[in-house]
Amino acid sequence: MSSHIFLALTNPAAGREQDFNDWYDNHHLSEVVNHLPGFVSGRRYRRSEHQRPGESPPWKYLAVYRVETDDLVAFHEDQLKVFNSRPGLMTPHSASCDPDHAAWVYTPISGEIMRQTG
Repeated sequence: MSSHIFLALTNPAAGREQDFNDWYDNHHLSEVVNHLPGFVSGRRYRRSEHQRPGESPPWKYLAVYRVETDDLVAFHEDQLKVFNSRPGLMTPHSASCDPDHAAWVYTPISGEIMRQTG
């Protein structure tokens, strides 16, 4: 199986940050990993207050999922099949998530380089 990363960039709806984080931490992250084919792990991040001068991404939160599949076209099609065949499988965010979000899959093109010690 080939390994990929799936990046989900999100913001909470205005005034709903606590609800958004509760939903993501207590439902969404684990539901994606446990119910959607190809997802094998996930982890959330919050945008650091310390960015390069003059730069700040528009999204406050990032979820990074590890995906394993040899067929990304089928991976995306399988997500739709699950959603269409199993309504209610995923806990809805109840409008706590801002509709402006982004999600992309990236495939590694090199091995991971680690810092050399010694």
